[in-house]
Order: sequence, then structure tokens, then C-alpha cells
Amino acid sequence: GKSDVVEISAAEVEKRIRNLSGPADLKHLLRDWKDWKDFDERAADGLGVSGVSDIYGKEVFQIRLSELRHMEKCIRVFTGPDLPARFYLHVIGIVSRDELVQHYFERRAVPLLWFAQSSPICELGKFLRPMMDSDSEEAEQLRNDFEFPSYVSFLTTVRQSLTELSTQVCIASPGYFFVGNNNQIAKKPSNPVLFVSATGIDFNSGSSARAELNKYFYSHMKKFK
Repeated sequence: GKSDVVEISAAEVEKRIRNLSGPADLKHLLRDWKDWKDFDERAADGLGVSGVSDIYGKEVFQIRLSELRHMEKCIRVFTGPDLPARFYLHVIGIVSRDELVQHYFERRAVPLLWFAQSSPICELGKFLRPMMDSDSEEAEQLRNDFEFPSYVSFLTTVRQSLTELSTQVCIASPGYFFVGNNNQIAKKPSNPVLFVSATGIDFNSGSSARAELNKYFYSHMKKFK
């Protein structure tokens, strides 16, 4: 039935704008924008279009919920040698909480070891600290539970930051492009494609560059006069 289908179309976009803002706002967005609050004066003439379909096209992208659920089950996450899968999933479960995302984003260049040793201790530190003792059988069991083959391998991981560890994650997921020519909505293709998402290293960021630079580049600066 219709309730089992997700639809992306100009009509759906227009309906949602009308529901959220009303027809008057839609008119402003499409055409006028004169005296429209919070918009740059350069946008005063509007887009010069008569309807949402002039922007998004007339095609309709449709996909069944059952296929979306199947594709979700087909997602695969690959991690590097310093990031055991169980450990990765548990860390993500902590740092991705709505109330904690900003906290850890601002500290993404800090080695995980710091979280375990800092006071007051944070949620990530509470998870890591019980694994820190090299002589404790309980700590060793915890490290084993999270797939660390040795204490040294655990230290290698926690001495890295979230930024560094994120470069050891690759996600593969089937999916579809729902736009075509002129970036307008297109019909669903016959077959999905495989999307591969791997974290890039931002060498323009000082914290990333300091942590990652020597892994990938060798400097000849000492030879320069």
C-alpha cells in the first residue's frame, strides 16, 4: 500500500513547506522574497519560478520500506587493527549520544587516555578506566571482552584520539541516487549502488595534522639550507 512507500517528489516538498510555513511563505520563497525576514537583499527578486516542480522536476522517487530495511541490514562497517569492532561500537554508543556529541566533538583531538585519567571523569572515561590496570585480572578480562589481544594493543589504541581512530573506519552501504540531470529528482534506478564512506584526514586542522602527518609524509626540510 501507499503507507509502505517512501516518496520523494516536488509535490511532497511543496506539501511539507505548506504544512510547516503556510502558502504565503511558499509564495515568498518561490517568487517574491521582498521584505522577507532574514534574507539577503540580493535575493529580493526570488527564484523566479512558479512552483516547486520548476526546481525539483516532475519525476517521483519511490522506494518501499521493506527495501530500506533490507539495505540497512546490509550495511557493513570495517575497522582497522587499532580499533576492535566491539570496542568501536561501544565508544560510538557513548560519544554519539545527543547530550554528549558536542562535548566529544570539541575534544576530538585529545587521546582517549586523557579521558580515563582526567577528573571529574566523563562517560568515556568511566568506560575506559576499568581497563587501564595492567596487573588486574578483571581489567584483562574487560580488554579481552572488547577484543584487545594484549595490554600493549589496548595502550596503542587509547593513546590515539577520536580523530586518529576515525581514519580506521570504513562503511559500505547499498543505496540509490535520487537525483539526476540538473540535480532534479529522478526515478529509482533498477539496481542499487554501493556507497563507501571512509574518513578523510583534514591536514588543514592543526590537531589532525600533528597527529597524522608523520604517518603519511616524510619531511626533507632538514636537508634544505
